[in-house]
Amino acid sequence: MITNKEAFKIAQTYIHKNHKDCDTLEEWLLDEDDIFVTRMASKKYIKTQNHLDHIAGGGPIIIDKEDSYLFMYSSSYSTERAIKDYRIKKKQWTIIKVDFPSFDIQTKYNIKVETILQEEKLIDLLFRSLYGYIVAEVEDDTIWRVRHSYTREIIKERLATLPTIFTDLPPESILSFYEETKAAEIATYTLEKYEDVRIEWNVNRATKKDYETKW
Repeated sequence: MITNKEAFKIAQTYIHKNHKDCDTLEEWLLDEDDIFVTRMASKKYIKTQNHLDHIAGGGPIIIDKEDSYLFMYSSSYSTERAIKDYRIKKKQWTIIKVDFPSFDIQTKYNIKVETILQEEKLIDLLFRSLYGYIVAEVEDDTIWRVRHSYTREIIKERLATLPTIFTDLPPESILSFYEETKAAEIATYTLEKYEDVRIEWNVNRATKKDYETKW
């Protein structure tokens, strides 16, 4: 279990690294049983206390007492809502970490399907979980990335050759996918961290890889 001074230092280090014009104050740190909660503000606001100097976007910052894990919410979350949401998420990821110890609720993932145990249920689950695939489409000298919705037929075609990978799933989708496959034994699969690779937009500099469909 970490102390309030350690939690403040963790939050401050994170803010200084990722939001260089912002800071936090020790008196903002709240002790909420299993977690600490704080917030950040612009350095200018901290100095002037003028609301015109406030920044938009930053919400509650939670530091877990048990493992020092830091989770930052958007400004759409109140402190009370963030605390409730974090505790729900922690229960979920505690379960998924049994099978995937490195799972992180702030990371996107790829699902690599290895074997299919119940095809129709798997197709239906993927149909509900996937946001779509991205196709390169050329207009003049520009390569546009256009998102298309998956159909059950396309998912079935993708599953015809195993293993197959579906990329760029948010952690919330992964949690739901895990819960359903765990309960019904629909498929065996692995999780890989999604890496957002830079893709060329100009056709004159593009390589064959820049035209590949992102499934």
